[in-house]
Amino acid sequence: MGGILENIGSGLVVIDQAETIIVLNPAAEHLFEVPADGALGRKFRDLDVSYRIDGLRARIEEVRTTQTHAQMQDVVFARRAGDTMHVSIRIAPLFDERRRPTGIMMCVNDMRTVSQLRDELDRLAEQSATANEELQSTNEELETTNEELQSTNEELETTNEELQSTNEELETTVEELQSTNAELTTLNVELERRTTDLHRLEAFERSVLNAIGPALFVIDPSLVVTNWNAAAARLWGVSTEGAVGRDFSSLPSERLVRVAREPLQRVIATHGTERLTGVPRAQVDGAQVDGSVTLDLIPILSAAGELLGVLGAVREGAGEIRGN
Repeated sequence: MGGILENIGSGLVVIDQAETIIVLNPAAEHLFEVPADGALGRKFRDLDVSYRIDGLRARIEEVRTTQTHAQMQDVVFARRAGDTMHVSIRIAPLFDERRRPTGIMMCVNDMRTVSQLRDELDRLAEQSATANEELQSTNEELETTNEELQSTNEELETTNEELQSTNEELETTVEELQSTNAELTTLNVELERRTTDLHRLEAFERSVLNAIGPALFVIDPSLVVTNWNAAAARLWGVSTEGAVGRDFSSLPSERLVRVAREPLQRVIATHGTERLTGVPRAQVDGAQVDGSVTLDLIPILSAAGELLGVLGAVREGAGEIRGN
């Protein structure tokens, strides 16, 4: 899942019900000039991009209130680097398996290519209008020249050659316009395909997180929890909302933190795999639990070998609960 989010071309930002950023992929980091390690766990309203994009916060609040999708087209904002961004933003509510709101996702697509093509089309149309005016002016000059120089065949031949050259330039302009139209059509098809892929990715992510049976969590290289499924919440007594976005060391499950913190740091340092046995569970109905589980800590690496995070996965069938 992490590899998909890292490699997708569209910027993805996910905030929870408390408006805390829990997902910020590399494309969003580039578009908004905000590094993930400086944004994850922060309130979205604390990022200056939430104010630089006019109307964004109002649309987010609208989606939070109505629990329906919203779309912002032709959004233009200036980046700190000095360039101007043209983007479209899709804002969608997120729900858990019981259809309870869990947060909001923003999908940002860079539309600068479309904007540049539109500018080029306008420029070509302007050139075409100028060429038509020049052609009309040339025709008027030709009429005057024909009246004044009826006896000069060589000058008429030269003028005809100039007219032929102008016609060829006009034909070239028309071909360029047709080519531009074809490129725009292809671009529209590609945009529709990407939108479909994004919808499929959203559905896939929801289904994967809801379908995983064993306890599962993901820690980023700075030890911040980025994923914590329902099974992990039951096993260690910390809700998904209470875990995601927090430093692993600050989790209210002291028994888990005490056993797993140093092995997690080793996995981050060495990119090796650790298997922990005897990992304690949380208390159950107030009773101290003697049972334990086996926990595998597995590094998540990019294709280039860069560490993206650490997956913590409980082996099914390992350990049991026994009350004192």
